[in-house]
Amino acid sequence: MIILTNDTIDWTLNFQPTEPRMSPQHQHFLAKNFSRGRYGSVSKVYVVCTEDQAIPDEFQRWTIKNGRVKDVKEIQGGDHMPMFSMPQQLCDCLLDIANKYA
Repeated sequence: MIILTNDTIDWTLNFQPTEPRMSPQHQHFLAKNFSRGRYGSVSKVYVVCTEDQAIPDEFQRWTIKNGRVKDVKEIQGGDHMPMFSMPQQLCDCLLDIANKYA
């Protein structure tokens, strides 16, 4: 369970960079690790948030249909930022996915 308090949020916000910055990437993140042959070797799960007004439902369904998605989870009442609006439901959903596919 994640518990956020005003002190936690204030502390976290105090350490955020004030401007965007580029950071160096490690060698293991370079494109040589990615290939068309290996694409799809990791199961993909799409999480639909039913009240997302930033990504239309029609586009989400198209993405699911065309994106080689293995499973679909749904967060009823979730908006575009479920980590803020429904953190417990999102955590439960991610735990279900991890337990099923790990």
